[in-house]
Amino acid sequence: HPDYTGLKFLNTLLGGYFGSRLMKNLREDKGYTYGVHSAVSSFDLSGFMVISTDVGRQNADKAVAEIFSELKRLQSEPAADEEMEVVRKYMMGEILRMFDGPFAIADSYRSVHEFGLNFDYYGRMADTIRSVTPDEIMSLANTYCRPEDMFEIKAG
Repeated sequence: HPDYTGLKFLNTLLGGYFGSRLMKNLREDKGYTYGVHSAVSSFDLSGFMVISTDVGRQNADKAVAEIFSELKRLQSEPAADEEMEVVRKYMMGEILRMFDGPFAIADSYRSVHEFGLNFDYYGRMADTIRSVTPDEIMSLANTYCRPEDMFEIKAG
């Protein structure tokens, strides 16, 4: 999907690495959890995003509210240039790790073959990471991170 790398960028910004917005909010600012994470998965004709965390029962509703607040913020406020640059550097490092050693290289090329992509896929991914704008991230958030399209699951 043409938006996939942009979605990976949005996800990384939201909760895809230790310095993400969700980690800063739920862990560092509020102290609700030790960790929170988001991820996107792609299939041939569909995909999904998941946000997960472990919080105490007394903070569960507050944590969910903060998660939705961060999603709304992605939809309405452009990310600062400094934040975008940190995510760019992180994601470029992730691409480098995808080619670090023979097994990582084989797995990266297996993925290209499995999804029927061209071998320039990773170069195009790097180009998108370098060029994606805060406005494009907001547009993707408004398309793919709509609360009315999400399911909320609590256990415990």
